[in-house]
Amino acid sequence: MKRAVMLFGFFTIAAIESAAADQPSAAQSALLNEVRAACQADAQNLCPGVQAGGGRILNCLAQHKDAVSDACKQALMKAGQAQGQAQSPVQDQSQGQSQSQSQNQKQDAGQSPGQSPGQARAQAQGKSQGKSAPSAAAPSTSDHYLLMKRMQIADPGNNVPAAVDVMIPTTWQFQGSIGVMSGMGGCFADLESVSIHAQSADGSIVFESMPDFTFQYADDPNTVRTMTQEGQAFAKGNLKACPVMPPQRAADFLQKQIIPKFHAGKRVISVDPYPEFDQLLRQRLGLPLKDSGNQGPVRTDAARARLEYDRDGRTFEQWVTVAEWMRLYPAGHGNVYDGHAIMMMSFSAPKGQLDSNEKLFKLIAFNIAHEPDWDAKVNKMVGTLYRQQQVEEAKRSQAIAQLQQHVADTINEVTANSMRGANQAAFGQDQITRGVQTFRNPQTGATFELSNLHDHAWLNGTNEYVMSDDPNFNPNGQLNGNWTSLQPVRPQP
Repeated sequence: MKRAVMLFGFFTIAAIESAAADQPSAAQSALLNEVRAACQADAQNLCPGVQAGGGRILNCLAQHKDAVSDACKQALMKAGQAQGQAQSPVQDQSQGQSQSQSQNQKQDAGQSPGQSPGQARAQAQGKSQGKSAPSAAAPSTSDHYLLMKRMQIADPGNNVPAAVDVMIPTTWQFQGSIGVMSGMGGCFADLESVSIHAQSADGSIVFESMPDFTFQYADDPNTVRTMTQEGQAFAKGNLKACPVMPPQRAADFLQKQIIPKFHAGKRVISVDPYPEFDQLLRQRLGLPLKDSGNQGPVRTDAARARLEYDRDGRTFEQWVTVAEWMRLYPAGHGNVYDGHAIMMMSFSAPKGQLDSNEKLFKLIAFNIAHEPDWDAKVNKMVGTLYRQQQVEEAKRSQAIAQLQQHVADTINEVTANSMRGANQAAFGQDQITRGVQTFRNPQTGATFELSNLHDHAWLNGTNEYVMSDDPNFNPNGQLNGNWTSLQPVRPQP
């Protein structure tokens, strides 16, 4: 009986929403707001890829009626009982479906604020390093806006409280850490290893970022032999070796290194070039954004794999990404190679929802930023280690000694490039490549880098941001909090 009343409630609210859009009564408005508030989190968690309007979210919730929260169930049953005294459930289901389908431009329940007990539990469980509590009542995503928060990862080993910044939806759980040589390899360039895990409240959508991976190689077999022997010596001392591995394309790296080690058993649907990541990498290295095709001393590449897997009776889709850059140094009868695999990320969602969340994936991926002071401090340490290694290598292999010196110099170049910005024209292109733009708080003058996928932004003073692509959207009155509109700052030519 409860299930029938609850299902009746779904279609009752669709009918109320349709009628209330034109001439809402006080009772209808109160009933609709109560259901929206109670079912908002369920709409976000169970129907994240469903477009609002026309009762689509309500219909989606009806299909997942056994999974909705207790608060949502109670609100729907209350609505059904309040409106169903003069109608049978069968009659109302038909009426609700017909009226909701005729209102394709109306809002669904689930776009207004509300927090279910499940959200509260996720909020309590998600408190970890760098985590801030989400707004008590606010959806994280909609058709025209994203509600985000800025997280910071500390580096306790270097006594740095804010080393890396990450933007995620307000209702998501977050874990971030910085370890020492905790990645796959043991090259000095991987000294500080950043790991990120963020997921939606119900765990169905997950973003992860792995530590960078550095490897080296040489055309000369004797140099390769020396590199391998040194790695073996490191291993005997219980230290990670700097991997010796031939250069390979990003797609091959995904298929041979990442997928077998970290995604074994998942079905590979496709592996394709990922030019967005390649351009972002080239910007960081200070290279022309478009590769001329000439095989110069620095080569870049990026790829993205699409995987599919089953979990708990559901099918999920996943992107796995990597960007690679390889610097060649002439030595002897060939080159020595310093390779770096970075931006190794994954993003998974229930099947059918991956593509609709691409904008969210890019927002998170493109807005991971290292604090400049922390970056400079770490790279200075890494450069010092490589120069010390150069002194030791000079006794055994001049080629490897030169490689260490070149790597140290390159690290300093990358650091200087990432901290540049005096040239406004270059800065503007830099932001375009990274998918961000600058906004200013007119009340304080403070500036923020936020996604350029949405041209309108607001701040509520509690580390929460609304970003929208709808010029008519205003969070005040729709979302909890007092929202200040931020002004886009256009770079000067």
